[in-house]
Amino acid sequence: MAFCFKIYGASYLHNLLQPLLKPLLENPSMSFEVDPARLDAKDDINENRNNLVTLTERVFGAIVSSADKFPPQLRSMCHCLYQVLSKRYPQFPQNNIGAVGTVIFLRFINPAIGSLLHFSVFIFLKSSIYHFPGVFQYLLTKWASLTDSHHTPSREG
Repeated sequence: MAFCFKIYGASYLHNLLQPLLKPLLENPSMSFEVDPARLDAKDDINENRNNLVTLTERVFGAIVSSADKFPPQLRSMCHCLYQVLSKRYPQFPQNNIGAVGTVIFLRFINPAIGSLLHFSVFIFLKSSIYHFPGVFQYLLTKWASLTDSHHTPSREG
C-alpha cells in the first residue's frame, strides 16, 4: 500500500499541499512553535497556537474539497481494502469505512506532511512546522489528549 500511495499519490499531494505550504516559506517569521521549552523570546505561544490551528483547518478543508481529485488507482486500492474488511467484518460496515479513512490519513497524508522531502513538496521548512502532523492527527482522530499537553490545539491558550 505504501508503494501505491507514493507512486500514484505523489502528484496529488504535491498539488494539494504546495499552495497551502508555500506561503510558509515566503513568511519565515511566522512561527508554529507551541512547546514552551523551545519558544524564542519574541514568540507568543497563543499566536503560534492560532497559526498552527489555522493551518491545520486550511489543510483539512483542502483535503475534503479535493476528494474528486483523489487518484483513481488509490480509489481502487481503498475500495479493495474496504471489500476485504467487509468480508472479514460484515457486522461492522461503518467501522470498515472508518478503517479505510484511517489508512488514507495515517499512511498517506500525515506521513507526507511529516516528511515533506519524501514527497518532494518542499526542500525546507522551519522545524516548528513539524508540530503540524501531530495536531492534524489529533483533529482527525479526535483523541482526548496528546502525549505532550503543549500540542493540544486550543485557541484559548
